[in-house]
Amino acid sequence: MVAVLCRPYVMGGTPFPEPPSLRAIAAALHITESAVKKHLSRLYDRFGLTATTTGAGPDWRGRPSAGAPPAPPDPE
Repeated sequence: MVAVLCRPYVMGGTPFPEPPSLRAIAAALHITESAVKKHLSRLYDRFGLTATTTGAGPDWRGRPSAGAPPAPPDPE
């Protein structure tokens, strides 16, 4: 998985290459797009990453990011 993700960066070319799509990763690894999402989710969890750059709001899975402020309490 990591080798396919890093391929555009180590193969040369443009200084800021476009990362591969889920479909491209799935095709290269001969797995489903769902399996790619699951593996990426585990990598994000393992390394404590979120998809947001500001650290506020939910990450790409809808979970609160590590830097997000706590949710306000529910009104009674």
